[in-house]
Amino acid sequence: MRLRSNTSSGLLLAAYLVTVPSVMPLLWHRVHQPDTLRIATYLVVGLGALWAVVVLRLGQTIWRQRRGYGTRGGFGWLAGLLLSLASVIVTPLTASAANTTPTAHHAVHRTHQVLTSTSSTIPLALFAKRRRDELKQLRVILEEGEVEHAIEELRSIDQALIQKMRDALPEYLAGVVSLSENVATSELEASPDSPVLVIPVREDRGNWTLAYARPGGTIVVHEGSDVQELGRQATALHSDGLVVSTFSTQETLRALALRPSTRVMVFHLSDEVLDEDIAALCVSLTRRAGIKIPQVEPEERYQLATAVLDAPTVMVRLLGPQAEVDGLVEPFNADLRRRCVEMTSYLAIHRHEPVTGDRLRTRVLGDGYSDASTRTLANTASAVRRSLGSTGGATRLLPVSPGGHYRSSDLGSDVEQFHNLVATARRSSTGERHLLTEAISLIRGEPLAAELRGFEWFLAEGHLARLQRDAEWAALRLARLAIEAGDVDVAYFALERGRLVDPYSDDIVAALARVPRRRN
Repeated sequence: MRLRSNTSSGLLLAAYLVTVPSVMPLLWHRVHQPDTLRIATYLVVGLGALWAVVVLRLGQTIWRQRRGYGTRGGFGWLAGLLLSLASVIVTPLTASAANTTPTAHHAVHRTHQVLTSTSSTIPLALFAKRRRDELKQLRVILEEGEVEHAIEELRSIDQALIQKMRDALPEYLAGVVSLSENVATSELEASPDSPVLVIPVREDRGNWTLAYARPGGTIVVHEGSDVQELGRQATALHSDGLVVSTFSTQETLRALALRPSTRVMVFHLSDEVLDEDIAALCVSLTRRAGIKIPQVEPEERYQLATAVLDAPTVMVRLLGPQAEVDGLVEPFNADLRRRCVEMTSYLAIHRHEPVTGDRLRTRVLGDGYSDASTRTLANTASAVRRSLGSTGGATRLLPVSPGGHYRSSDLGSDVEQFHNLVATARRSSTGERHLLTEAISLIRGEPLAAELRGFEWFLAEGHLARLQRDAEWAALRLARLAIEAGDVDVAYFALERGRLVDPYSDDIVAALARVPRRRN
């Protein structure tokens, strides 16, 4: 019924905007007759002024929708219709202009031209996607044919742009991605059926920063953010998806119980902490002070992709001889320090998944011959929780779930940062050298070379092998880019740091021999 009311109001508003200019000349002529009362002139002038106010209000609504903000009522319906019609007219013209030259050189130029024109339409595409999904869900209460008619009016959705947004999202549960004008299309397209929601966070010279989350993920925003507005802007990127915003634990449980399928995503916007099993089924929101949205370099415009919206406060450093934990509220207990560092490192590496207590006792806290006791696990977890402190009203090491799972928040690692930077460099068409330099700079020495006990899991679970693979590629690629630019010092630096991670790499050793010597 609300959709019908908005449609009726929008149609009446459109009729008013068209009718007043058409009858205004006739009314103005009538009021200038000698026998016309002065009050009639005032009424006509007032009618014209009111029409101008309505036009300004409509222009403001169009601007808000263009920026990605939610709008309601007849003004919102009419603004969406006008934007949709405009995109239907503009998009074919842009496409036809881009297809005029069939040569390979112009084909590359055409790709950049389309991306440049569509990068500023991200909020509009998300609005149209959100609107269409809502209409499809309301099919049962609309008259026959009304839904399809409304969908036809919302042709502003750009399926290619939506697919590019899906391709740009990293594989983590939650995070942020910045779509620049030069964002490249992945070779493998992301599945349109994988549930994920996005929220436009910030616009900077045509580059939109989007926060994203999959079921079980948490979006981190500034504590002063308007959660109502965030709920209205949340859009499901998967096909025929829908986002239901809830503001209490009871609403979240009800929405999860009544949703027809997993395509309907539940967005928990309350500060109430959910049970771990329930949180794994929905997307949560955490408000925290001091959030800094990553900036896109205006001169390089490379694609940014990180694991969380802001850099974690507590960081585990494993890309050096000794494992270190930065950002602790208080030092670890001296008697349990080794176990605390190793447990914190394990939780940081696995922070996107729950970790069972049994796994911690066998792989992390055990001595290789026997598993650690339950009491040792409890004492170590208590010491870690006390040293990590709290954030956003909750401890960084969350309480153990009824199923015996351990999870952390606001805890990251330089290993994850390294993999993120390398993965982003692989996808970036510009700024690749900047990203690789930042990644290689994270390597401070041979990883964990000075740790005499523990960390066997780092090798057994394949973390070292993956680190060596990415470090070898990053070192060789950065060395090649540096040599092409004539910067042999950077090339030597990259290969030396790469050899610290993989001392037995024949490719790195051979590349070191090929680095030109300095002659001045």
